[in-house]
Formats: sequence, C-alpha cells, structure tokens
Amino acid sequence: MSDLFDSSGPNFNVVLPCTPETFKEFVSGLLGAPQTITREFEGSYEVHQEDIVNLYHLIDQRVSQQNPSTCVQFTVKTIYDDGSTVKQNSLSDFCAYNEIRPVISVGLVITWTYLVKFRDKAAPEKQIITVSFGQTDKIIASRGIRIKFLSMDAIDFRIDHTGRTWGADIEALLTNHINNITKKEPNIKKIVRKNSELIGLLLGGSLFITTAIAGVMANSDFLDKQQKIAADILRNKSADIGNMLSKLEYLINQNASGQWHIFYNKLAIMLFVALFASIIIGIVIAEAADNREPSFILLTKKSQENKNIVLKKMKKKWVVFIISSMLSIALGILSNIIYNKYF
Repeated sequence: MSDLFDSSGPNFNVVLPCTPETFKEFVSGLLGAPQTITREFEGSYEVHQEDIVNLYHLIDQRVSQQNPSTCVQFTVKTIYDDGSTVKQNSLSDFCAYNEIRPVISVGLVITWTYLVKFRDKAAPEKQIITVSFGQTDKIIASRGIRIKFLSMDAIDFRIDHTGRTWGADIEALLTNHINNITKKEPNIKKIVRKNSELIGLLLGGSLFITTAIAGVMANSDFLDKQQKIAADILRNKSADIGNMLSKLEYLINQNASGQWHIFYNKLAIMLFVALFASIIIGIVIAEAADNREPSFILLTKKSQENKNIVLKKMKKKWVVFIISSMLSIALGILSNIIYNKYF
C-alpha cells in the first residue's frame, strides 16, 4: 500500500501502479465522447415498484454476464404532478422510500452507470444506460435546450457506450423488455382516436346535411303544391265576372296569408337549429373519440386513486361517443319526419 504514495519530495504525491498510456486510456474512457443509441416506444403501460426492481436486475445481470464490470452508480428520479422530484441513489433507497404527500407520479428516469472492461481495451470504460417513463425532462442535443416532454404514453431509452456490440446487445434487451410491458392499442380504437376530428366532422355534418336535403325536398313539395292549386284556379279561362273575382280573391288571400313567408321562416329556423346541433354534436363526438388508453406510474397511493378515476372517465368517454353518434343519426331521421309532417 505504501507504494502508492510518494512523500520523498516537498509535495505529497499519489503513485498509480499503471503506465501513463494505460492511465490516459482509462481517463479517456471516462471523459471521452461515447456513441449514443436512443429509441422511443408508444403505447400504454402500468409501472409498479417491483417492475423497476425487475428492470434493474435484468440490466445488471446482462452487463455482468458480458464483461467484467462494476455498477458505480444507480439512480431513480421520480417526477410528480406538482412539479417536484425525488431522486434515490441506490436500489435499496428506492425500495425503502415511501412518498407520504398526496401527489401523483407522472415521470420516472432510471440511470445505470457502469465501468466495463472490454477484452480489446486495457482499462475500464464508462457506459451509461437511461430509461425514462412518462413525463420527463429532455435535452435537445443539437441545441442544448431543455424542454418538457409531456406525454405519459411513451417509454424511451438512451445508451451512451464505447463498445458497439455491447450497446447493440443492451438495445435489443431493452427493446424486447419494453415491447413486453407496453399494451398495444386495438386497431379499431387506434383508427377512431387518430381520426377523431374527421369522425366528429362527418357525423356532426351529416346531421346538418340530412336536414338541408330534407329542407330542399320540403321546399320542392311546397312549391309543387302551390303551383297545382294555382293551376287548378287558372285552368278556368271563362271571362265572366264571377271567375275573374275568384281568381282575384285567390291572389289576395295568398298575399294576405303569407304562406311563403311563414314557410321560409320555419325552414330557416330548422336549418339554424340543425347547424347549431351538428356543431355541438360534432365537437362532443370528436372529443369522446380522442380516447387514448392511459398509462400509469403507480408509486404513490394518490397515483392508484387517480388510476381508478381516469379509467372511469375513459369508459364514460366511450359511452358518450356511442350515444352521440347514435343521436346524430336519430336527429337526422327526426328532421325528415318533422319536414314531412309539418312542412
């Protein structure tokens, strides 16, 4: 042990038992610019404390099996809905921590830092693995700008490595694991969600279009009816004074009754009501159709309570979507019945 220290001179020195070249390679492995692998996955998920423990052991066992290595740091940063964060610096600290505040965990950043001794390298080199769930802080590398990543429905990882084969193996391991824990959205729900605005526009617009078509048909029927009455009266071409008076009386009654004016007022009111209803129903349908399967990070009691609330709201949104769609169709049929009966 005394060989590591040199106190012969006026200054106290530390002597490392390695050549300068080996020491340079070691420092370069720690501070040098590594290669980076990043991937992002969409899909809903549910993360518990035991899932983080399993992920830790999954990574640690694979790294230990590949090469001689040491985990010099492991951290878990939890982000809460009030903007606060809590960071644990070991797996045991993470497992022992119990959040007593009524907060919801919305983000999770897990980081492993290893010193790995590759077979073709003389000194260990630093490798960093980061896995993020939900709402996290990200760095735009090209600009160095910190932004807020708001999506709860995403998992991503970043691997900073100096060994290409090592990095590719960890990437494959994480990719397979994340694909197993994410729930894929059913195709029908995915199509409905991604086209929610178009579906709202079509179903809401169909109500107004159906009403407008019925109005055009009612207008045509009303016109045909009035023309038939007029034709029956004018068909009599007798020039006697009685016939002339009956024709004049018809014209006066038509003008005084204001049938055309009343008809078009009723038609305008129906179209206005249909337009207003179609806008409201279209908005409701679009909002209800945009119903993504939620994700949860269940590390607090409040998070579990929030999960139950969110799932109930999600079910209600699907009910609202179905009822609103059926209501749009029913109102279109009702508008035709009203036109046929009252116009």
